[in-house]
Amino acid sequence: MKQLFLEKDMFQIKTDSDIIIYAPLQGKVFTVDEEKNNFLVEIKEGKELSDLVIEENQEFLTQLTSWGLVTESPIIRTFPEANSIFKPTNVTLFPTSLCNLVCVYCYASAGSEALNLDINIARAGIDLAVKNAIEQKEKRVRISLHGGGEPTLRIDFINEITNYAKHLGKANDLRITFSTVTNGCMNDEQLKWVLENKPGLTFSFDGPREIQESQRPTRNGTSSYDWALSNFKEIHKQGIKFAYRPTITKASADMLPEMMDFFKGLKMSNRVHVEPLSECGRCTESNQTEPQAELYVKKFLEAQKRAEQIGINLYTAENNFGKPSLYFCGALQDTFSITPQGFVSSCYEATKTSDSTSKIFFYGKYNKGTNQFDIDKDKLLQLRSRSANNIAYCGKCVAKYDCKGGCPAKSDDLFKPNQYQCNITQEFIKDKLVTMVDKAKKGE
Repeated sequence: MKQLFLEKDMFQIKTDSDIIIYAPLQGKVFTVDEEKNNFLVEIKEGKELSDLVIEENQEFLTQLTSWGLVTESPIIRTFPEANSIFKPTNVTLFPTSLCNLVCVYCYASAGSEALNLDINIARAGIDLAVKNAIEQKEKRVRISLHGGGEPTLRIDFINEITNYAKHLGKANDLRITFSTVTNGCMNDEQLKWVLENKPGLTFSFDGPREIQESQRPTRNGTSSYDWALSNFKEIHKQGIKFAYRPTITKASADMLPEMMDFFKGLKMSNRVHVEPLSECGRCTESNQTEPQAELYVKKFLEAQKRAEQIGINLYTAENNFGKPSLYFCGALQDTFSITPQGFVSSCYEATKTSDSTSKIFFYGKYNKGTNQFDIDKDKLLQLRSRSANNIAYCGKCVAKYDCKGGCPAKSDDLFKPNQYQCNITQEFIKDKLVTMVDKAKKGE
């Protein structure tokens, strides 16, 4: 009699025709019949196996052993422990809470408060990133512009921190790079900054005119579609690459496949990052709702197929198969964002104290007396402890290492995943596994 040990993070999906086994950490997907599945169950339950049972399953056992899925001693896997070390070499600035659009689903209800980041606080953040980069012998410091408003509205502020950062970079032999998420509705001066500095660009732009203008209207009644598109053309003309970032609502979900042809027809960028609407912020006033999970998955998969046919690189965070990890995003690692009120936030969606998420993601504040940032290391440790291995719900979920617990900003509890997002990710994983098995059967 002999006891064997099974990889604990192996998951099973049953379809009408197959029993699919998925081992994400080893990157293995395979099917088994009922007999082999029962054999796996016996190993999992810690039963001692007779020599006859082992002999009957020797070929299968040899394959499992070669993949590291079965061993003769318990499989002990250790992961890096969470820590509260605060040494960021990149910084994200939230210049303002103001915006020139009134998007019907804005998570931050941009424009509801007039908050602007002080230039001295921004400089202190850049100083800290540069200091840490020098100490850690890094060659680059990334400065991102983000937040609960339109960053480019503070163009004087942006020009000042750009010059300041470049000066520090030159003095310390560091490469300084910029990136921003913007609605693209910029005036000439704002556009000039983009053309001169060539930042990494993501445009919050919802696609076809009827969708863009109904979901992302301007404050003054002009066309956000025409305004943004004219700037895209100027930026593209200069060879600057960018991505489109549409938000998919219940109203626009059916058009997701057709959007691929729309973006292809613009002939400017082949990168499209879509996400379903999260019901928060201005949604409470506009009654905008998220697309039904099943519909979003269905339409995304149709869009993905079309995107592959026409050369569009389509992405959504919920469909991240094959990249196992413990953490969903930088909010649970080393994101150093400075809000207009001088707080340190780990999440781009926690931008001001009136945001309910600020209680979870604010972990420090600027100290005017010392010109430094006071960091709550207990709070930082708590954020970094939110991993796929520390969320009870994720323990037996097939999407555990692909979803990583999902977006932490979508739940009031840091350790409780958002069920809507879970449903979407699980459906994507199931579709991917079934597709892989079908292709293997066909010899593809």
